[in-house]
Amino acid sequence: MILFGFDMEFSSEVYVPREDTYLMVEILRDEVNQDDKVLDMGTGSGILAMISAEVCETVVAVDLNDKAVELGRKNASSNGLENIEFVKSDLFENVDGVFDLVVFNAPYLPYEGSVDRDLKGSEQWCGGGGGREILSRFMDGVEDHLSEDGRVLFLISSLTNLDEVESMLTDGGFEYEVVGKRKIPWEELYVVRVQPGD
Repeated sequence: MILFGFDMEFSSEVYVPREDTYLMVEILRDEVNQDDKVLDMGTGSGILAMISAEVCETVVAVDLNDKAVELGRKNASSNGLENIEFVKSDLFENVDGVFDLVVFNAPYLPYEGSVDRDLKGSEQWCGGGGGREILSRFMDGVEDHLSEDGRVLFLISSLTNLDEVESMLTDGGFEYEVVGKRKIPWEELYVVRVQPGD
């Protein structure tokens, strides 16, 4: 399937790009610079890493799912993009170095109760009880991996509770701005740009 000019392969075991991905791509294309070193957290099919790799020289793409790492690597290779390193990691566990831009289309939907890995595909969309638990863990670790002027783009939903996310960012000393949003039938999507505060 051709998506954003790439010949892509997808799998039911890996998050398939949807409205959230499309919004993130629009923002990312305006955000990524030639000099950026980019980290794509939760890469899935690899599409955000590939968008970045067309512009900049160095991209690291991370996913907890073995199948996603394998699929992302295959998609990048079949499109001739050799400047992406794919890494299996639980968030920053196996990530070294600092980055100018960190992109995270996080699992953000709430699921009351603990994440049941037997609930098919839940790890692709479930952000924890309130939808913010994975994002909170991510924000706890991201500052250690940002360059001096590094910034973060992440996507959340109205179902995640934007006010709670804003409080989390403020309490963590981050500056933030909503740089994109889109209303879809069951929720509103937001892309947030974040930088450490002074």
